[in-house]
Amino acid sequence: MADTWFISKEWKARLVEFAGRRLLRNVANGETATYDVSRSEGQVSQEGDAFNTKNMNDFEQRVANGFANAKTAVDTLSRELVVQEIGDYSSQPLEKAIVSALNNKFEGVRGKHLSFQINTASGWYAISCQKFDGVNGIAQRWDSSNDTYAFYVPHGGADAVLKKLGSFQRKLLGRVTSSTTFDCKSIPGWEDFTENNFAIIPVKIDATGGQWKNGATGAGGAQQGGCTPTLSYDKVNGILKVSNFSWNNDYAYGSYWTNYCHGNMTADVYCYHF
Repeated sequence: MADTWFISKEWKARLVEFAGRRLLRNVANGETATYDVSRSEGQVSQEGDAFNTKNMNDFEQRVANGFANAKTAVDTLSRELVVQEIGDYSSQPLEKAIVSALNNKFEGVRGKHLSFQINTASGWYAISCQKFDGVNGIAQRWDSSNDTYAFYVPHGGADAVLKKLGSFQRKLLGRVTSSTTFDCKSIPGWEDFTENNFAIIPVKIDATGGQWKNGATGAGGAQQGGCTPTLSYDKVNGILKVSNFSWNNDYAYGSYWTNYCHGNMTADVYCYHF
């Protein structure tokens, strides 16, 4: 960037012996005469701004200040933004091409916004990202498909982790019959998950019920039972906990009889993510 965008001029006053004097020539006969001329303007309703060194140099300074402020803003942005068209990575898939471009062209660049274009095995992509210990960014394909991915490149140069925007993925974590936990840190974006990213889908329920009698006459009423599975997510450690898949519901009438209902749910646990 140039050192300065505007070179100011210092205006100097005109210094003469007779400031208001004029030499007039009669065009009819060629005779000349010298006169001192002064204003005779009557009542002055507004003095106005004089055309003098003070006003003109003040104007120069204001213009210079405006350009200096604009240059400072652009230089600041330039330090944060790197825009570049870089090499051909058409032999590499997008997740590898992003890392190659970052390593080859932006090694040592830290804490800046990066914008560049790369040719990958799946076409041209515009990349916009920010680089700290890792890189977070957006990759948008230029053709009619307009595929857009959010990506993360961990510090150390592993392949980029891609998440296609606008489409969910469903991952089966496992089939459960009792309380258990799942480690979700292998799923992209686990740091931002909430309970809303998970679902418990019942597969089947096994239940038994009846009445134990101890010499009582007559039949007791039927006993009901059920369970409500719950889940909780620890986003700091990426651990999902699921619970409450069984029930034991008994009702005793003294020592005569006992109604009972025991059961267990089998369920699939899913994670929904981009």
